[in-house]
Amino acid sequence: MTLGASIKTAIVLAILGFVTTFLVSLIVALFVVSKTCAYILGPILLALSILFVVLAFFRNEDTKKRWLYVWIFVIGIFGGLVVLCLPESLHKTASSLNRMTIYAFVTIAISNFIAQSWPYLTGFLIKDVLDAKQLSEVDEAIVYTVVNMISSFVAAILESLTSSTTLSDIWKNGFALSVISWVVNAILFAVVGVLFSRTSDVLASDYKSTPVVAAAEYTNLS
Repeated sequence: MTLGASIKTAIVLAILGFVTTFLVSLIVALFVVSKTCAYILGPILLALSILFVVLAFFRNEDTKKRWLYVWIFVIGIFGGLVVLCLPESLHKTASSLNRMTIYAFVTIAISNFIAQSWPYLTGFLIKDVLDAKQLSEVDEAIVYTVVNMISSFVAAILESLTSSTTLSDIWKNGFALSVISWVVNAILFAVVGVLFSRTSDVLASDYKSTPVVAAAEYTNLS
């Protein structure tokens, strides 16, 4: 794989990582400041969770895909219930550790769902690299899910560090701090992009190990 393709892969995945964590942080910030947003977000997370657990067992023989979807279902259910049941006062009075734990369920649940759309985008944007790597769509989704989970957890930590008696201050300060997690995710996925390209080089080189000899160069031994 050429240097240009490697750079392109790193940039594409870095942008997707940056945008994903930005969306996660924005949605959580809105959920903190607005109960209306919570009433919208909660049912969406619960509905998507039910959809994924159905997809996990309906006409699906892939074990890895099934367990991935079951994991998404479990975290999504917890995240949806947290969003719906959490009182507004908890954002103001709970300790940073308690808020971090609560926010982590929500951030990871959201990132899990967003990550499942990535293979459709990458299949269009960096198809040549993925084909050379011979990575299945399920394995690809697992990589994206795990890395996004790490950055979403970082976002939850950062958004829980602020403390105030005013919700607007909590979400503005927390959202501002979460910028760090956007950059972290972009860097992580840039590294993933480079690794994808390097693995592709190894796989491609396997097909060049045997030289092609023209038929005219063979001698008749009879």
